[in-house]
Amino acid sequence: MMRPFAIGNDNFGNIRSKNWKFIDKSLFIKEIFDRGAISVSLITRPRRFGKTLNLSMLHHFLSSKVFSIETAPLFEGLKITEYPDIMAHLGQYPVIFITLKGIKATSFETAQADFAGIMRDLYKVHQYLRDSPQFATDDQFAFDRIIQLQCPVGELHTALPQLCRWLAAHYQVKPWVLIDEYDTPIQTAYLNGYYEEMIGLMQPVFGNTLKTNPYLERAVLTGITRVSKESLFSDLNNVQVYTLFNEEYSEHFGFTETEMDALLVEAELTSYSADIKHWYNGYLCGDTVLYNPWSIINCVAKKGALAPYWVQTGGTSMIQRLLAQANASVKTAFEELLQGRSIQARISDHLAFGLFGSDMDSVMSLLLAAGYLKALSHTQTDGADWLCELTIPNHEVMAVYRTCIMTWFVSYGENERYEGLLKAFSEGDAETVEAEMSLFLERTASYFDVSQQEPEKFYHGLVLGMVVSLAKTHTVESNRESGAGRYDVILVPNDHTKPGIILEFKVVRPRETLETAADKALAQIHTKNYAASLRQRGITRILAMGLAFQGKLVNVKYEWLD
Repeated sequence: MMRPFAIGNDNFGNIRSKNWKFIDKSLFIKEIFDRGAISVSLITRPRRFGKTLNLSMLHHFLSSKVFSIETAPLFEGLKITEYPDIMAHLGQYPVIFITLKGIKATSFETAQADFAGIMRDLYKVHQYLRDSPQFATDDQFAFDRIIQLQCPVGELHTALPQLCRWLAAHYQVKPWVLIDEYDTPIQTAYLNGYYEEMIGLMQPVFGNTLKTNPYLERAVLTGITRVSKESLFSDLNNVQVYTLFNEEYSEHFGFTETEMDALLVEAELTSYSADIKHWYNGYLCGDTVLYNPWSIINCVAKKGALAPYWVQTGGTSMIQRLLAQANASVKTAFEELLQGRSIQARISDHLAFGLFGSDMDSVMSLLLAAGYLKALSHTQTDGADWLCELTIPNHEVMAVYRTCIMTWFVSYGENERYEGLLKAFSEGDAETVEAEMSLFLERTASYFDVSQQEPEKFYHGLVLGMVVSLAKTHTVESNRESGAGRYDVILVPNDHTKPGIILEFKVVRPRETLETAADKALAQIHTKNYAASLRQRGITRILAMGLAFQGKLVNVKYEWLD
């Protein structure tokens, strides 16, 4: 019988000492030492891909004891023991290990206090330094100010290099610094409106620790995104970054095909293999195919039950709002992605959140780094960017998008009303469409940032809702050539005896009314012969609908075409 996984436990020592199931990733340590010339390594991977556990494992390898537990026995039987030259480093270094994943405050003041708390807890781990007879009096005062949460901001900036200095003096060996989820405070600050203040706090922390620190042996950082050097790692030219596009470290985060197959055999779930791979497969790091370990562990623990486990570990509010407020090109791209097709986009390896916008490249770069997209191919351009073919990785992530998009419309018990609106669209009930559309526009305004100038954010969102909700009965197409022009949206029924629907959207311009704009939309369907595409497919019942938007108001004109 397979030993159970310690779900949610990312402490290597705890997992190994209690003999929980552990997928052996110890060769991560070998690759770290094989790249000994790299003083600072930054490894970016999606959320829940084993970053914290791997850093915890490295911490236990480098230190002789962690929380008074001898670390050497924890590595017995692991792959790393087959390499004596690497094992010579076991327990030979002092280590500073912190995780910043808990800094998710809604204000800068609270975030700064949270970081001060992390420094306090770190110093408490090394209280023995302060109690040493060799510890200078002024150093004792500085140490105490951190412990008592009474230090000025400047001492927070130097807290890590100070600790490095004290550890190096105490052990006569320079320490390693391991920082988990380094970018969480930056992402949180961006989402909550205090990005510049957080950069002002963290930039000198990283600079003092990683660049101008003569007491540092090496440093390893993990995170989801590569934050722009210009914004966070200013003047740091010694950081080597390993993203999803690199082969380096590609097998150490996430489960490989080989690991996955062996796990299913051990769990006696091979009969579920095809379904499990459909749900959770699809990630790529370099050329290595990977599975989301969190989802697989939960699926195995529940005897092969398929569910969006990854989604359940964190809110989708960022993705939801990001897509809602993105420009039309992003929403059009997602119409393709949600129907199982791929798109082309220019991807940046490093994100400057302060310059982040709603444009195609910014949105797709973040979604790829966060694991919500995968790159089928990537070609580096003349600059630092990559030209990529992107697609949704698997069924689980597809469920994330469907949840996000449906939440725009289905809230506060409005599920039946939304389904009624979609039914009205698909059946050509224009009166119901007009009656319900204004209500939905009113209730989703906060998501779509609707204004007089940008009502298209709403109707492009509406199209994505149709793509998700009508997938079983219709193909939803937008902005394609038909007749003498390009229509906005057509609903193509799978059953060709059902009506095909043509939707043309108009924004009310100066000196126009809602009615005249809707009339223009309807007339354009006629003059441009948009019905040609439906007729070519053998669909004879066709409804043309012109929809005009003005702020939160909508008017619908319609006509059945012969």
